[in-house]
Amino acid sequence: MGVRSGARCFVLALLLLVSCLGAKTELWEPPDVPAHETHARDDARADDGAPEADADADVPEVMPCGTGCDDGSACTEDRCDPVLGCIYTPVDARCDDGIACTTDRCVGAAGTDCVHDPMGALCNDGNECTLDFCVVGFGCSSTSDPVACDDGFECTEDECDLVTGRCTHAEDDAACNDYADCTADSCDAYLGCIYIGTDSACPRFEHCDLTCHGCALDPAPPGWFLAFTLRELFRIDPIAGTGEVVRGMGYDFLDLAVTSDSRLWGSTDDELASIEPCALHGRILYRFATSTFGALGAGADGWLYYISPGGEVRRVQPDTWVEERVAVWPFTSGSVADIAAGPDGILYSAGRSGSDPFTLYVIDPAAGTVTPIGPIGPWALEALAFRGGVLYGMSAEGDLLRIDTATGAGEAIGMIPPGPFMTFVGAASPPP
Repeated sequence: MGVRSGARCFVLALLLLVSCLGAKTELWEPPDVPAHETHARDDARADDGAPEADADADVPEVMPCGTGCDDGSACTEDRCDPVLGCIYTPVDARCDDGIACTTDRCVGAAGTDCVHDPMGALCNDGNECTLDFCVVGFGCSSTSDPVACDDGFECTEDECDLVTGRCTHAEDDAACNDYADCTADSCDAYLGCIYIGTDSACPRFEHCDLTCHGCALDPAPPGWFLAFTLRELFRIDPIAGTGEVVRGMGYDFLDLAVTSDSRLWGSTDDELASIEPCALHGRILYRFATSTFGALGAGADGWLYYISPGGEVRRVQPDTWVEERVAVWPFTSGSVADIAAGPDGILYSAGRSGSDPFTLYVIDPAAGTVTPIGPIGPWALEALAFRGGVLYGMSAEGDLLRIDTATGAGEAIGMIPPGPFMTFVGAASPPP
């Protein structure tokens, strides 16, 4: 029993060994296996029951531009690039609007597409007085150039005639106004505004003066002389013994004088003024070397004479303002009425010391003397003036006197009321 069991175990072990050696022999392959054997094994290995891919089956095609290329612009060329995708190329020629003065270009944006840039430099109608420009959708157009036709006159309407190409200048009289009541205002296409004075538009003894834009006083009308209060200027007719108010005074002067060139002058207690003939406004031009008695007169030699409280007769040359003493006045206190030039070039004045009657004096600048002639009378004399070779005087209250230059005696010939609460303070007449 024990022998058979041991034999049986031996046989089983031998069979197991042989079985293992056989399996190892089938798995081992030599390195140089024939190619056909290798393919056979690959085929066998591939035949593992898995389904094989069909080489002819349909593969989905990839589209780089999707459904197509269209940017909605009529002026672009649309195409699809296999690599870049959609490409939109602007074509300016598709934007031609048929207008020569525009630069046409395609911007490619939907809704705007074409842009037409106006080029004014391409427009020229050949007229030098026009402004040429380009209008989109229309073409070249022109308008009048106000600068090219400007003639420098404010009263003309300057325009360019688009037909003839020439400037026109329409006259507008309403644009001319010098604010003077005595001028006729008009516009001239070649001269501009023209103001023609009309003396007939001015009061008597006045003329139209363009320099002061109005009616100017004639300070020396034939046969008349000027007298004044501190408020108004009067024109005196000594033959008729009457006077009339000219206009209000623009300054408080102590005396007036008229030089031979018909310029009107006024003096204060220490200043000399030129009086503008339209509005009678004074412009101070000179300060006297001394104060004055309020007496001022024009000599035939062109000088203005005055008398100082210091007892001097002095004279001033207008415009050069040379001043000098020519004589000694007989008193330093009292009143001096005025100074007037006679036909022979001799100067006459009137004055009084204290309560004495007014006396007529002769001033001789060449000799440097002051000579009394005689008493004038009981009047409080304020003004002297020569007209027609006759010396006239006026009192503060308006008494008009004729004075004898040989004796100094005065004669009342009229009464000129100076106005309420006013008195006459001086007179003026040009040298004969």
